[in-house]
Amino acid sequence: MRNDRIKKAKETLLLLLKSLPVGCLFNVVSFGSDFSTLFEQSEEYSEATLNQALSLQSQMEADMGGTEILRPLKQIYSNSCKQGYPRQIFLLTDGGVRNTNEVISLAKANNGYTRVFTFGIGDGASTSLIKNVAKASNGKAIFIKDTDNMQEKVITAMKGSLDNCLSEVSLHWDIPKCFTITDIPKEPPVVFHGDKLVLFALLTSSDAKSGISGSFTLKGRFGGKNISHQVKIEIPSSSHNDLPLHRVAAKYQIKDLENDDESIYRGDGSNKEKIVLVSQGANIVSKYTAFVGVDKDTKVPVSVLKEEQPFDDYEYNCLGSSGFSGSGMYPQMMMRRSMPMATSSSCKPKKKGISFGMPNIFTSKKSKQKQSSSVSKVLMMMDRQSSSRKSKENSEFVCDSMDKMVCCMAPVRSSGMDESQNKALGGHKSSGDKMMIIVSLQNFDGSWSPSSELELTVNITQKELEAKYKGNIWCTALVVAFLEKNFSKRKSEWELIYNKAIKWLTSQDREDKSVTQIIEEGNAIIKTL
Repeated sequence: MRNDRIKKAKETLLLLLKSLPVGCLFNVVSFGSDFSTLFEQSEEYSEATLNQALSLQSQMEADMGGTEILRPLKQIYSNSCKQGYPRQIFLLTDGGVRNTNEVISLAKANNGYTRVFTFGIGDGASTSLIKNVAKASNGKAIFIKDTDNMQEKVITAMKGSLDNCLSEVSLHWDIPKCFTITDIPKEPPVVFHGDKLVLFALLTSSDAKSGISGSFTLKGRFGGKNISHQVKIEIPSSSHNDLPLHRVAAKYQIKDLENDDESIYRGDGSNKEKIVLVSQGANIVSKYTAFVGVDKDTKVPVSVLKEEQPFDDYEYNCLGSSGFSGSGMYPQMMMRRSMPMATSSSCKPKKKGISFGMPNIFTSKKSKQKQSSSVSKVLMMMDRQSSSRKSKENSEFVCDSMDKMVCCMAPVRSSGMDESQNKALGGHKSSGDKMMIIVSLQNFDGSWSPSSELELTVNITQKELEAKYKGNIWCTALVVAFLEKNFSKRKSEWELIYNKAIKWLTSQDREDKSVTQIIEEGNAIIKTL
């Protein structure tokens, strides 16, 4: 993993740890060629357990070998969930594994009580692994480019996981029997808060002149309850079969069939014939088809002549270096590193000719081969407390709140776990990221305590941080106001941290002042800075 990815992954883990709700259960697993857990079993989120996790987070290195995902996942699933606490896993990976189908099968077999949110980092992430593990477990797949804000995407997904979602979505039709119905997609995904879902249906009738009169019902589960919504339809017969909407539906159908081909159910490419048929009929390109030039008169495809491009006056010395990426993952908050390949090239003007080659083989010049450090993969497991412990239905993933969570991060090597969370500050101090320094200084309960580090970060003296109200109330209000003023564009990253602070303020003795009043007083001070 490149240094910038390691840094992003570590900061993301810090943000995840600080965003965990008070009273949740969590664990951290380091994995690579082998794996180990921070705790023997998931422990309650407290000041002591958080500091242990932060100590591990601060010492993470990209030095644990391969990527063994299947074994850690089996370990996670072997630990039974507490009643009323469905489990969620956040899996961040930059590569792939050799046993993708086994991993997908395992996720599907346990989707009754465990959801997996998958995050593919960079170009080397396995699309099949990321998409199908999330799909099989009723989770969500997200791809993160190197230029994207990893923390924002992961925390946004985490926020969505705390809300109720619409699952088991299906369409039920009540129309004349002469119609054949093709639903697109065949298996609608889970819909999370803020998501949108587009469903298509291709209706084919044995009677070309027949219109459609009837209804369809959209069904699903939300908040542990069954829901349905009926829509009546009245469509006259139409001779148009090439409208733009038809082509859009065909494009979605091709994508659905292609994804199905990549899954464990259609791994042999058995959908190829259907994909080609739809592609040709709708004039939509697929992975099995392409547009070709055709002579207007003869209607015969025109062969493409390949022109050789002259490469004069340049010599290219191509240097490639790669790091081996294995496979593997482990329970409760995991992070692994291993970059499949890193390449670099150099171009140098030369008088004659052109040559392409590996270092020290086709060129006499010696080049230093850069070692590719391994890339990180993160797996976070979360057990959410059901909004109603009395109801078995509510033990699903559609809970109103998440009071219990298990987190996993993998391959990392740690020399020990006896150091305080102050070690987590080092990187953020050197980078000057004040927001991350503030995040690292937050207490496990959501409050902030006056300290020299906080004084330097928010530019308020320690005495002023303690000036009003008892305990950490005034200090917390000032920090909340500071975040709102200075980091409003990064709100998606610190929103859970903020909510945690507000919840803590609400639980305190505020001397007959509302939380809003205290924060407004804090805003008045921050505005003068």
